[in-house]
Amino acid sequence: MRRHEIAALTLHAADRVRRKQPLEDSRIELKRDWIDPKDAAARIAAHANTSRGSPIVWLFGIDEKAHAIPGVEDREFSDWWAQVKREFDDGLAPELDNSPVAVPVEGVTVVAVAMDTARPPYVVKNTEGGRIGYWVPWREGNATRAARHADLLRLLVPMQVLPDVDVLWASVDTHDYVPDEEPRTPLTQWLVAVVFYAAVPGLASIVFPAHRVHATLHLGPDPGAVLGLDLRHMGQPHPGRAHPMMDVSQEQLVLRGAGSIRVEFETNTTAGAYEVPGPVRVAVELGSPGTDLPVAFDVALTPAPPLDERKDTYRWTFDRDQDA
Repeated sequence: MRRHEIAALTLHAADRVRRKQPLEDSRIELKRDWIDPKDAAARIAAHANTSRGSPIVWLFGIDEKAHAIPGVEDREFSDWWAQVKREFDDGLAPELDNSPVAVPVEGVTVVAVAMDTARPPYVVKNTEGGRIGYWVPWREGNATRAARHADLLRLLVPMQVLPDVDVLWASVDTHDYVPDEEPRTPLTQWLVAVVFYAAVPGLASIVFPAHRVHATLHLGPDPGAVLGLDLRHMGQPHPGRAHPMMDVSQEQLVLRGAGSIRVEFETNTTAGAYEVPGPVRVAVELGSPGTDLPVAFDVALTPAPPLDERKDTYRWTFDRDQDA
């Protein structure tokens, strides 16, 4: 995973915890503080074994139970990680997918540690004593137990591989209007569009059902200023053109190999309910059958001249070529 993707996952997780919403992302584990290396080894092995090859991310400095972001103190990560690796059979722990990423959140620091899990099973020392020297941890909900026969068989079954994603362009547009129907309360319509390039490893296929595509719009630093968005369109960036690698219907989008995808969302709020902030952020999740891990990314947009010169219109944009 790239560092900006790790940071984006961290901010998304922090937002959900602050809003007291379930995380619903099995890739991520939240810890209030650094934990004992022996305990960490067993929990990391369990998480890695059940992820079946997909990357996992541990976030230190987020307290999910208290719905708080206390942050963590600086410490020498390499020393802690070396102690964790010593608990694995032959030191074969999940490989770090990048160096730890320190993400500023509300004036504190959350440390994100991404790990590659491509070499299961992960086996750790038995710290409880007895004749059994090593065991294979398995994650079930929030608990860790020993893997069973069926669990070990699952490690041999290929799982849907998620595509790599690059956001190319995005926009947010708003305008106020008065609906024709009573009580004709003035409303603000928010229109969001995101174009991203997705490449499935091995030129395989992936399906994105419309009912599993979700997005939120984050208005400035206020954690309560988050708008849920409704999907209005999903397809290729150029309507009317056939795309040899993409099949689109009202129910789903099927991508074979690689291509650019455009998703559009909308929502309405009472006019004046939210102050128009500076930068905004759009977070997108696309679920796919065969995996409980969504394709998740977010993009920061900055104010831009509106398409309409009226007072009640505003616009934010992101352009990868210009903002790189």
